[in-house]
Amino acid sequence: MGLAEQLSALAEQGREITFASLGMPADAVRAEMDTVAAGPYAPLLAEAVTHAFDHAEADWHDIAGTFPGGFARQPSFLHTTATLETLLASTPTTQQLAKALNSALLNDFNTVTGTQPLLAAARLEGAVRLAVAKSVKPYQVWGILEELEQSDTPEDLTERLPRIIGLGLDSWSSHEQAITATLRSYLERLSNDEASDIDAFVELGYDRLRTALTSRTVAEVIDHLQAAHTWFTTADAAEEARHDARAYAATCDALLAFTAGQSTRLNEAADRLATTLNQRHAWSWGMHQPAWLQPQKAAEVAWEHLVLQLKHAAEHLQDTVWMEPWGALDHVLTAYQAARTVCPVGSAEHGMSLLVEPAIEDTFLRQQSLLAQLRRAVTEPDTHPTTGFDQEAASKLLTRVEQQLTARPSGPREHGTTAGAEEPPGEAETERAHRLAPAAVKAALLSDPWVIGLRVDGRVVEVGGRRG
Repeated sequence: MGLAEQLSALAEQGREITFASLGMPADAVRAEMDTVAAGPYAPLLAEAVTHAFDHAEADWHDIAGTFPGGFARQPSFLHTTATLETLLASTPTTQQLAKALNSALLNDFNTVTGTQPLLAAARLEGAVRLAVAKSVKPYQVWGILEELEQSDTPEDLTERLPRIIGLGLDSWSSHEQAITATLRSYLERLSNDEASDIDAFVELGYDRLRTALTSRTVAEVIDHLQAAHTWFTTADAAEEARHDARAYAATCDALLAFTAGQSTRLNEAADRLATTLNQRHAWSWGMHQPAWLQPQKAAEVAWEHLVLQLKHAAEHLQDTVWMEPWGALDHVLTAYQAARTVCPVGSAEHGMSLLVEPAIEDTFLRQQSLLAQLRRAVTEPDTHPTTGFDQEAASKLLTRVEQQLTARPSGPREHGTTAGAEEPPGEAETERAHRLAPAAVKAALLSDPWVIGLRVDGRVVEVGGRRG
């Protein structure tokens, strides 16, 4: 039997597919590698290739390394996607074959786009995954994406582009500004194309949410969250059962509600998120999902966990006195720290922490009874009824609150004080206005073309405006 027949026989018997189990001489296998890699048995041959690299079968490495040459002539969309899923799931295989595989996927790409756009989409996705994993330099795939952005593409390719572009933005948006601008522009264009608009809405929402995570001011975080919420809501309204968009819209709504101290809105958003994710789980039960998309589900679970923590914290922060102080404080401290778990590495002082932490701190500033309980918890942690009290977080929270108490002016300031009597409001006060009353700030800025003042805690704070 030839190589294809041996692969088929092993698959029918349910045996592990390896070069050794083929029972063929190495030269005979080598002679048929190109033909089989270009045919319907490519996914099965890919299993033997990955096994050789995963298990350091050095005698077969040279033969396994010839696989991309034949795979470059693979005409089937289904066989291409199945083969790529097998190859790219193996780190040793990806490291060994990355350059040759990248060439196989992108050489003659324009020709494939014109004749088999669905296959071109599968190839482009594989090349972007290689570049995102830093297995190859991204310049060749960037060039192709830039060319596509400048041209019209067949519908079968167009409808798959938003997810591919979103994958690139997820990796490159934080440090590659040139390609990021191109990809964002491309997504906005795709949002106006009927073949790709819904997925483009969702990916634009993801992009705004990522940007919110790395923003440096409260105003920027809120603006990006509101924009993300709009994109997700638009996608949900445009397509039935778009659970991913509905879930992230609820997440954005919950974060904004917590910041604004709107407990009813927060509870509704948290319930909506839980219901949506349950529906999504039921909808996708038993369906195949590529392994490389699993982190998306993990991210959804992480966001739901954060929203639930905020919900529990908000319930306790509404009280003037905690009847069970240790349990309430545990919930609040968990939420206080949790915001940082969704911030990218290197941005610990930015993103969600700018919304969540000050909102919690402000409650302790206003409620002296809760502040007294926090002080006692920090000074007497041994009285906690169980182990695991987060004294570090409690100490940090207390320090931040006391710093703000110390920085507060000794007396009230009235609007219209003369120049020199008191310094104008600083960036911290402006941030406070955006944080405590974002809706009021936004409405005022839209209605008044001049610089406006917003009263926060008895003080008039200038928050900006448009000059004609």
